[in-house]
Parts: sequence; C-alpha cells; structure tokens
Amino acid sequence: MAKETTMAKEATNPAPGAEYLTVAQAAVHFGLSETTIRDMLKRDQIPGVVRYGVRAVRIPRDAFRRIGEETHRRHMESRAAS
Repeated sequence: MAKETTMAKEATNPAPGAEYLTVAQAAVHFGLSETTIRDMLKRDQIPGVVRYGVRAVRIPRDAFRRIGEETHRRHMESRAAS
C-alpha cells in the first residue's frame, strides 16, 4: 500500500519545469514499444512518473537518463534479440 500512496503524491506534485511524455511519445522517444513502456511502468522501473489514473500517466523526458545508461542498454539489447 505504501507504493500507492507514493504514486498519489507524485500525481499531485509533478516536478516543476519538467517535460513529460505520454506512453506513445515515450515509446517513440526511447525507441521502445508502448507495451515495453507499460510493462516497465507496471514494474515501477521508470522514475518520476506522474499518474492520473490507471492508464493515464506522464513520463519524464529524461527518465532513462535517470534510470541509467546500463538499464537502457539492456532494454535495447533484449528488444534486438526478440
């Protein structure tokens, strides 16, 4: 339940001045499928996400930089292997 409380706080307090993307925009921006982005959201692997409901989310433009280059590289490798 603590995770849900954190998510609710994020929804009411997005970072000032940050640029956010929809799932579709994030998929294009990061070179991943929308399904991959949604799977990452379900596993809480993307930091700084703002949730406005179950499916309505906004992802910070710099999310993968904050995750780290290594994580992004692993996702790209697994995508290429599929």
